[in-house]
Amino acid sequence: MAKNDVAINLASQESSQGFYDNFLSWALGIGKLVVIITELIALIAFIYRFSLDNQIANLNTQIQSEQLITESYAQNEKIFRNLQSRLSYASTYNKQENSTIKSLFDIEALLPSNIKLNSVAFTSSTVTVAAVAYSTDSLKSLTSAFQSSPDFSNIKLDQIDNSTSNGTITANYTLTLK
Repeated sequence: MAKNDVAINLASQESSQGFYDNFLSWALGIGKLVVIITELIALIAFIYRFSLDNQIANLNTQIQSEQLITESYAQNEKIFRNLQSRLSYASTYNKQENSTIKSLFDIEALLPSNIKLNSVAFTSSTVTVAAVAYSTDSLKSLTSAFQSSPDFSNIKLDQIDNSTSNGTITANYTLTLK
């Protein structure tokens, strides 16, 4: 058997190519790699979009259910707010009424025994009193009692009427509350 010589060249064929050929080959290889990576990123973003769409759909469903729950409480909220405003009004009115009642008791405590009240009218800061007396002494003691009271200031005697037919003196006072 004859030996056939086979020539084996282990040196690369590319080494014999020029710089531009090597650069072009390298650039095309890198370009392919960049395209593949870009396509992978686009594919991952596309798949991620489906998960985001699913999350948005879940959130919209959750918002709708919570909106229904909130709307179901709307009537209760109206009732509660109405009740709160009425309680606030009642509390304010109660405080005013307590102050009015206290002032009325104070006036009653200051009245001499022979004086009757025809009317008592309250405003936010004043009290108007119409009193009937049978003597000037009792009217004088009522005036001095109003002046010495720590609950009233600026006592005004608005009008005095002397009725000789029934022997009474009617006096109208305006008292400023402290």
